Amino acid sequence: NVNAILWFLTNVMPNVKNKIPEITLTLLGKNPPKKFFNYKELGVNGEGFVPDVKPYFNNSNIFISPLFVGGGIRIKILEAMAMKLPVVATSIAAEGINASREDGLIIANNPKDFENEIIYLIQNTNIARQLGENARKFVLENYTWEKSIGIIYETYKKLIKN
Repeated sequence: NVNAILWFLTNVMPNVKNKIPEITLTLLGKNPPKKFFNYKELGVNGEGFVPDVKPYFNNSNIFISPLFVGGGIRIKILEAMAMKLPVVATSIAAEGINASREDGLIIANNPKDFENEIIYLIQNTNIARQLGENARKFVLENYTWEKSIGIIYETYKKLIKN
């Protein structure tokens, strides 16, 4: 995750900042490296661990997830989508989430795509807002506790019959 953020700060954020000078990026997460705090000129705020992400998500327009290693479903992406944020993520970060661009999950695997998608969403607030609404709807339709428990229950029933 540290390498992913450094990649973003080095390869994407400077170009976005040049085109949208007022943009800011808030980094949340436990024990951020001190070097994350060296990017203030790019509008980067390193918050580190916060007990509740909701206020930060509520004050955001986009959620990014530029991960290049790992596996499994990224709960933070689903959490951001549930809070009506469009998400720009690498295909690895979005692995396991079967959402489309129309569902508010935008895939970008290189610096230029990340830059273009972020700038597009910032400059087209109505579209970003609609994608955020779509993202919440997608999560509510596919990732509620009730839905997950139902899938587990049906799987157990099938296993017991065999």
